[in-house]
This record gives sequence, structure tokens and C-alpha cells, in this order.
Amino acid sequence: MIASTYDSQTIRYHWASAALIVALWLIGQSAGFVADGPLRNAMWSTHFTLGAVLAAVWIGGLLWRSSGGRQLPGLGSKSAARLTAWIHGLLYVGVGAVIGLGVLAACARGAVIWGFFHYPKLIGDDMTEPFTAAHEVAANLLLGLALAHTLWVLARHVSARDGVLSRMWPGLARRVESE
Repeated sequence: MIASTYDSQTIRYHWASAALIVALWLIGQSAGFVADGPLRNAMWSTHFTLGAVLAAVWIGGLLWRSSGGRQLPGLGSKSAARLTAWIHGLLYVGVGAVIGLGVLAACARGAVIWGFFHYPKLIGDDMTEPFTAAHEVAANLLLGLALAHTLWVLARHVSARDGVLSRMWPGLARRVESE
């Protein structure tokens, strides 16, 4: 069985979000190991910049999905479709939480981005560590949930062969149809 695919805009939002989340997590995990200096500053500037891009992609994706994006019915049993919808909801909420906590951490810390943009310090020093820790925990949970989502889709693609992967990877649907 081959499932319908999402529209190209929804697919772009999905893959852009996935790539940004992975890149941001990798930068966030590794920047602390780099000595203070230009490289570390560039890593954090990249992290802040990509975080802003993710926020724009997330908002754009939410607006698109609520106004013009193709909505597809769930695949499999009703309980599997409900679980999938619930996980998608958690992913959207998780991305929003990570972004929000990142902004709060930046507001508590203040930052210079690319050496010329000064992100103001708007929250007291006593909140820097709690917001930074919460941002890190939320990012780790989001990455874990995204990994679980990926493994679930791959497992369904292999075992159920219900076309779930081809919904976000239309080229795969054409290859499967031609077999």
C-alpha cells in the first residue's frame, strides 16, 4: 500500500526542522568543549542564528499546517494513528519549548552574536543556570523524541510497508511503486 504524500511545503518544513534540530544539538553539545576565543564565539553565534532560523521555520510550519498544508489521515489502527498524532503534537510542543527556553537563557546571559549584535541581558543572573539547564534538558528530550519518531517510521516502513516513510519522502514512493 502506498500512502499519499504531504505537499512540498510541508515536506520542506519537516526536513528543515529535522536538520536544524540536529545541527543545533550538535553545536550546543560541542561548543562547551572549545576554549574561549573566536572559534567558540562563532559556534555560539551559529547556534543563536540557527535557533532563530528554527523559530522562523517552526512558526512558518505551524501557520502552514493550520492554513494550507495537506492533512493526511493516520495510517494503521486507530490507536496507532492516535499515538502518531500525539507524538507529532509532542514534537511541535517540544520544539517550541526548546526555542522558548533558549530565548530565556539568552535573556538571562546576554550575548554578542557575530561580534556586532548584542542580545540584551534582560533577566537576572540568578536565572542563567536554571534556564540554560532547562534548555539543555528540553533539547535532549526533543532529540530523543525525534529519534524515537525516526525509528518508529523506519520500523513501520520495513515491517508494515504501509508507505508511511514515503509521505515525507515522495521519491521513495515512486521507487516503491515501480518495484
